[in-house]
Amino acid sequence: MQAFAGYLARAHAAAWNPPAAWLQRKSGIPQTTVETLVGGRRKRLPDWSEQVEPLLRALRRLLATA
Repeated sequence: MQAFAGYLARAHAAAWNPPAAWLQRKSGIPQTTVETLVGGRRKRLPDWSEQVEPLLRALRRLLATA
């Protein structure tokens, strides 16, 4: 789980650390869940299609506009 959390944190950093509120708006994931995902505070793997995929999609959109 720690390695996966590290990947999410690096993806967040690669997209210039957008605020959790922005990620919440763009991904549809609750802000506290976004904070938990990018902060590495999850105890178990998150749901891919409900949490990880929308988060990564929002980060990719941000990088595409750079």
